Amino acid sequence: MTTLDTIASVGSDETVNDIISLPSSPEEIGVVLPAPSLRRIDFSALEFETARRMAIEYIKTYFNDEFNDFILSNGTMMFVEIVSALTGLLSERSDIIADESFLPTAQSVTAVSNHLNLIGQSLQRATPAVADIECTLSIPASFDISIPAGLIFSLTGPDGSSLTYELFKSPGDYSGSIIIPRNKRGIVAYAIEGQFGSDVVVTSNGNSNQYVDILKNNVLDDPIIVYIETDKTSTEWKRVDFLETAQATDQVFAVEHYDTFTRVKFGDNNNGKAPIDGQIIRAKYRTGGGIRGRIGRNSINESRSIGGTQTASTAVLFNNSSPSRGGYDNESIESAKKRAPRTYSVHDNIATADDYSIISSTFKHPVYGSVSKSVVVVRTGIEYGDPTDGTTNLDYVIQQIRAAPTVEDAKQYMLANYVNKNIVDMYLLQEGDNLPITPSNGLKTSLQNYITTLNVFTDELRIYDGSLLAIDIEATVVLTRNADAAIVKEQVLSAINNVFDISNRDMGQQFNRSDLIYAIKNVDGVKTVDLYKPVDDYPALRKIVTKSERTAGIQGVGINELIVIGSQNIQFYLEQGNMNV
Repeated sequence: MTTLDTIASVGSDETVNDIISLPSSPEEIGVVLPAPSLRRIDFSALEFETARRMAIEYIKTYFNDEFNDFILSNGTMMFVEIVSALTGLLSERSDIIADESFLPTAQSVTAVSNHLNLIGQSLQRATPAVADIECTLSIPASFDISIPAGLIFSLTGPDGSSLTYELFKSPGDYSGSIIIPRNKRGIVAYAIEGQFGSDVVVTSNGNSNQYVDILKNNVLDDPIIVYIETDKTSTEWKRVDFLETAQATDQVFAVEHYDTFTRVKFGDNNNGKAPIDGQIIRAKYRTGGGIRGRIGRNSINESRSIGGTQTASTAVLFNNSSPSRGGYDNESIESAKKRAPRTYSVHDNIATADDYSIISSTFKHPVYGSVSKSVVVVRTGIEYGDPTDGTTNLDYVIQQIRAAPTVEDAKQYMLANYVNKNIVDMYLLQEGDNLPITPSNGLKTSLQNYITTLNVFTDELRIYDGSLLAIDIEATVVLTRNADAAIVKEQVLSAINNVFDISNRDMGQQFNRSDLIYAIKNVDGVKTVDLYKPVDDYPALRKIVTKSERTAGIQGVGINELIVIGSQNIQFYLEQGNMNV
């Protein structure tokens, strides 16, 4: 048996080369592979324990006559474990590199961001909640009341942390005063969660690729405003997504967000202009955002003394009579991996029903909130029923043709309204606190305006309200003997909620009773389930369901409907003989 101990005891009459035969030619260095049936190294799992076991098995298989001392104190085993540890480390690093090299498997924010940059996308930043604020007077004043922009309201959020809301005249106007006209009782302004931070002011050195860092970790993506000041003049530069698309003289900047800071980047006089040496760079920004900023109605309810155009001050009551809207956390990497490729596939041009669906389902507005669910139907205008009252478009068309003064007028009517264009019916639900809600007019209008800049000229977009279809549940659940009733009951209710989880359900998607029964029976501790409601399945009708049809009790799910959980009446019973009541 040859070990490190015997090698260490070699005297002057012997050499290591006498005990361990070293190769003397290149041919002797080559390794002859054993037969496939004898190859026992598994390269599919090379963590430390597997690498160590495989190394030991290899030695036992091919060198059992030379070495069989596998105790931990043996020096050879020390080298085996060192090699196994390095093998595990290199294998792990290789797996990580391989995973991070592809968008579907990437796990780090940096890798996902880099992948998204290749297709002109980015992780979406947190957005602030906004609220409509009623600014009212007890008695109308005979003069204008001027409320300064950025009036601050401090309050406690739902999670117990402090929140700040700032009051402004209208979206995007961060400087204009809020005016209550004379002889008027009040107006409605809007407040944004968060606040403006201290301006970042630096002096340009004139170099290419300059940048300014905003050393805050919660900088909002919008607004970020940059002014370049020379003597007494100040010029606002334009923000672009990528400097590489800018011309040499374009006064533009780009923004990159990191975990602990935000970077404002300028050009190199080839792609975007570089600020001149000595110019002052001033960056304005806001901090805040996230769901923590959402507030309920009457969260802001206080009176402030506001000076008017005359010397007297007037008490103004500020109140949010409705809950806030919006307020979203930073986009998760899993969400971005699903959203970004779909958004990229549109290429800023809407031509198909899928394009409309992608754009609408990912639409977010900083003031009016975001779309929760959407579905799109493209038609010629005479093939489907009218979505508003259930009558057919053909009936309407015939009426219009008959009302036309001449045959030529009727022909022009058909060409202008139906033959030469598609009608795109879009049904929306807006994201709410718990469940989707009916979309606001502001959200629908802003989405329509945005889509108009991208879609085909001959398409006519019509946006309608989607609706929720609540399904009531009535069931009897019998628990197995010796089950913990409290735990099983909680798990059953959780399983039901998972079946109705709107994040996994689309508008128009059918509902099967068997899915609900299976989810309940699959809970450990459940013996039997008797489901009384719903009585039948809700098949996908593949049509628009009108209010009158729903009132009449049509069975199924319309394209414009999203199934949600209704009332629950679930009775739990213990199996006979269970003593753990």
